[in-house]
Amino acid sequence: MIESLFNTTYDIVTVSTASDSSGGRTETLSIGSSVKGLIVPVSAFEAARFSKTTAEITDRLYCGSGTSIDFNSRVTVFGDDNFTEDFAADTGWTKGAGWTIAGGVAVGAATMANLTKTVAPLTVGSTYQVVFTVSGYSDGSVKVYCGTTGGTLRIANGTYNEILVCAGSGAFYMDGATTFTGDIDDISVVEIPAEVYEVIDIRNGTLGANAHKEIDLKRIITI
Repeated sequence: MIESLFNTTYDIVTVSTASDSSGGRTETLSIGSSVKGLIVPVSAFEAARFSKTTAEITDRLYCGSGTSIDFNSRVTVFGDDNFTEDFAADTGWTKGAGWTIAGGVAVGAATMANLTKTVAPLTVGSTYQVVFTVSGYSDGSVKVYCGTTGGTLRIANGTYNEILVCAGSGAFYMDGATTFTGDIDDISVVEIPAEVYEVIDIRNGTLGANAHKEIDLKRIITI
């Protein structure tokens, strides 16, 4: 998902979009909930300042001067629709008959009902990587849904990884398809990356009195 970015590997990189002063795209790059910098489009003038073209440098990442970057890294930017759930608290979910949340897991007891994220977190048409763990399994089956798109019926303990295109609605839920008895935990939902960048150049700079680091990027994949 990210190769050698910040000298480590992260599973989730989020990006929030807004308009900059020129009306272009400005993206806030974050690792989890920690904002690391901004990705902005590079103009022909800005690229030419460093003897490059906009074909060679498409975007620039601005971040703190202490941020560590690897020249060999690829920066993968995920969309906004991401969440994780460890069921540490019994909040944020609508529990159908036979579902409870206790002891850090969601517990299904011969349930054929849904365990639904109360506020629909997904976007119709977007593609998601969904990871979840089944433990304490003893009977039945369970299936994950992104809107009306269902995953694979699961009938054993294990950690499962699914790629699903959200359709119909932005709902996310676990379906106790056939009298499911077992626990669900460690849900991770990440929008499949929209953009992948190659690191071209790294410089130290200043904005006013503030030191920062500039990382020139070339967009190599847009999904």
